[in-house]
Amino acid sequence: MAGPGRQALVGALILAALCLAIRFRHGTEPPFRRVKVRAHPLRQSIAVQGVLKATSAYRAHSPLDATLVRLVPEGSRVAKGGFVAQLDARERAEKVREQTFNRETARLELAIKELEFEQEVFEVGNRVASAKHELQVARLSNELVDRGIDYAELVRLTHSLKASEATRQNLLKALREALPYSTRGFVSSEEVETLRLKEACEKLTTESLSVDREILTSGATTDKRAEARKSVAIAEKNLENAMLKERTFHQRREQGLAEVKARLASAAEEVSQVGRQLEQATIRSPVDGVVLYELVPVEGPGDDQRAREGMRLSYGAPFCQVVRPGRVHVEMEIDEADAPRVKVGQQVSFQLDAYPGSVFKGRLSKLKPAISGTLLSRWFFPTVHSLTAEAQVDDPDSRLYPEMTAYTEILLEERSRALWLDVAAVDQDEVLLPDGTRRRIGIGYVKEQEVEVTAGLSEGDEVLVPQESPPEPPPGQAAVRVAARDLVITLSDHGSLVATNECEIFIPELEGEQTLQSMATDGTSVTRGQVIAQLDSEILKEKLKARSLELSVAEKDEKVVAEQASADLDSLSRSLEVAELSRQVAELDLTVLLSGKRPREIKDLAGDLESAEADIGFVRRKLSIQGSLARRGFAKQKDTNDLTLDLLNRETALEVARAKFELARQGATELERQKARGTLSKAELDLQLARKKVAVRAKKRELELAKSAIAVKKARTAADRIRRMIGSCTVRAPAAGTVTRNERWANDGLRKYQEGDQVGEGQVFIKVSNLDHFKIVGTIPEERVTSVAVGQRARFALTSFPTESYEGRVRSVGRVAREKDGSWRSDDDSRIFDVEIETTAHRKRFQPGLSVSFAIEIQGFDRCLVIPTRSLHYDSEGAFVFLPSGARRRITVGEEQSGVVRVIAGLTRDDEVLAPREDLQGSQGVGHP
Repeated sequence: MAGPGRQALVGALILAALCLAIRFRHGTEPPFRRVKVRAHPLRQSIAVQGVLKATSAYRAHSPLDATLVRLVPEGSRVAKGGFVAQLDARERAEKVREQTFNRETARLELAIKELEFEQEVFEVGNRVASAKHELQVARLSNELVDRGIDYAELVRLTHSLKASEATRQNLLKALREALPYSTRGFVSSEEVETLRLKEACEKLTTESLSVDREILTSGATTDKRAEARKSVAIAEKNLENAMLKERTFHQRREQGLAEVKARLASAAEEVSQVGRQLEQATIRSPVDGVVLYELVPVEGPGDDQRAREGMRLSYGAPFCQVVRPGRVHVEMEIDEADAPRVKVGQQVSFQLDAYPGSVFKGRLSKLKPAISGTLLSRWFFPTVHSLTAEAQVDDPDSRLYPEMTAYTEILLEERSRALWLDVAAVDQDEVLLPDGTRRRIGIGYVKEQEVEVTAGLSEGDEVLVPQESPPEPPPGQAAVRVAARDLVITLSDHGSLVATNECEIFIPELEGEQTLQSMATDGTSVTRGQVIAQLDSEILKEKLKARSLELSVAEKDEKVVAEQASADLDSLSRSLEVAELSRQVAELDLTVLLSGKRPREIKDLAGDLESAEADIGFVRRKLSIQGSLARRGFAKQKDTNDLTLDLLNRETALEVARAKFELARQGATELERQKARGTLSKAELDLQLARKKVAVRAKKRELELAKSAIAVKKARTAADRIRRMIGSCTVRAPAAGTVTRNERWANDGLRKYQEGDQVGEGQVFIKVSNLDHFKIVGTIPEERVTSVAVGQRARFALTSFPTESYEGRVRSVGRVAREKDGSWRSDDDSRIFDVEIETTAHRKRFQPGLSVSFAIEIQGFDRCLVIPTRSLHYDSEGAFVFLPSGARRRITVGEEQSGVVRVIAGLTRDDEVLAPREDLQGSQGVGHP
């Protein structure tokens, strides 16, 4: 067999062998007694020490560097989502405001940029549409140049050409008729030459009219056509450039908006992050449970302190936890030699010092997969490696507190029957039989004073065991009578005096570190509002000047923005008026083209047409009369020819008048109308663009004014913050009390704050304690925590004045055990609970930090039996006393207090016991018979 059991057995056997050797060396035979091999169940277990831990616990950590302004009382039950603590979040609130300014500025910049891009989108689209209209107008103009003609002029030339040809034909006919008569002398040669000359002139006129008509019908000259085509090419190029700018603009717009949106998203994320920290300043419980305070690491010298209101917490520092009552487990460290025999599911039982006699049960629920211990830890603390195990425990009555020490037993094996023998009967692996012979036996599990016999003996067999001589009364004893008196059981320990109302002074807002110029000395009594410290504020005053200048610049910028926006709106309004007039002019031009000439002009043309028709009618009647006369020989043929030519000219004039009248009534050609419509569309686009610019500029003005207002507000807030910092450099007492300077580590070692030291934001450098109310802060041992309750009476005395005691009552008892201060050694298992005692006592000599001794009255007994504590003796069966006759008597004892112990059973008031003589000097309640 190997392991701790084998080691215990070997130790016991060696001790028994030494006793026998000593007896044999003196030549005396040791007396023996007979013992039998017994049979009873086997229960193999290992004993380890563990610590209770909360199974379901929420540990609250400080989400930021801040002061704990509110904290629910320890032991309070909180529901899920219930309030636990509140941190001072003024600094985070200031950052939220600053980041909110940045976010709103970014949002306004995005809105301004979107407006600018919206206007530019409209401008680009308008530019493309305008280019398209210009191209359309250019193409219509080109078509008009290529195909367009003057219809009235065409009618005139056509009829003039017809009249000219008719006149020439009449002249040719007259010439042919005159030639025969000229040879016979009836027509002179001059008349014939005149007819020939007229016919030649008329021929030239006909050819000229034909050329003019051909030019008119061809449209325009080559130069005009080239100019028109050039205008079309320019318009096409302008449209291509406009569409290219539109495409590049959209790319630039996406990039520009993406950059501004990224800045806005970043600012929004910063606001959200700081906002979450601000929300986290209110600590709420995620579970139902009981609030327990924790020890908080403090800056500088001294031990960690329990969480309390007014304490400055660093980021991530744990200050309390919410545990679910009845849900605890035991954490144990198992020796690596026993580790292979430990398995999940094995039964675990344990006891606590706080509940003597009570046994709690559970089962192993978890084993860590690796043995603990490192090379560094072995070098500093050469301890045996161990295995960490956890055991779930049922605690329906919520009697168990976290961090209590548990004396645990893990059940490894259990059998209904095994053979057992007293350890004292075994010498190595042999026993002495009654006949004096020795027999080798098999040894199994060793438990306390028994060893398991696995071979060599049977149930009922007898072996010899060395007989121990009965104990005798020690020398120097005297008889003392059992006394009956009232007994008050107290729990005594040491603590320190602390002011109930203690204000820690720190600067809540400060940039960098500032120098202490003056401080009140320790022990100075101050009134509320009295100056107790002064920090150098010259650097802050310089910063205030810079912030004030920034504020002044921001206010001037706000005025400039307003004035510039007003000037821009005035200019754009005038441009809008011009665009409106241009659209009206284009609309009137189109109306004129669609509706024709003005009514008066149309009326005049209609009159000309009627006059021409009347003239033609008159000439036709005259020509008819002249023809009749000519046929009867009463008129010359020449006159008839002249009237016919005049009729042709008047018919030409009539057609021209009719064409002018129709053109005047129609207004313009279709090409001219399309061109006029294009011009009107372009004017409307220009008008829409002008209106859009005015609307966008008006919105942009509002956004720019809002942005300027935010800049002013931000600059004013920064200036106000610097003013608050300057004001906080003059430190005033928040309440009446006594000043205490804090300690700090400096280059010259541990010392208190003094003039010339640097102080940063949140650093506690001085305290003001109200010395009207004090409390005692101390600790009690773990095994006595269940006997201490809130409201119990207590007394305390200053260590420097031990004869003066004062009354008090227990104010609070910690709910979490912790290691004793300074118990960093691995062999120190002391654990304690914090306790606070309140008192109404007040003396001038009371000062924070003074050491005190206190005693809490935890129980009282009326007229109980007591004996001196040193009269008690113990063996394996329990307590006993010696009577004056030298006989022993078993007794049952209870609590011990001030050198006496309460007797529960075994003695009466008239009995006497032996006690050391020195204990009888000055004893109360006990004495000589």
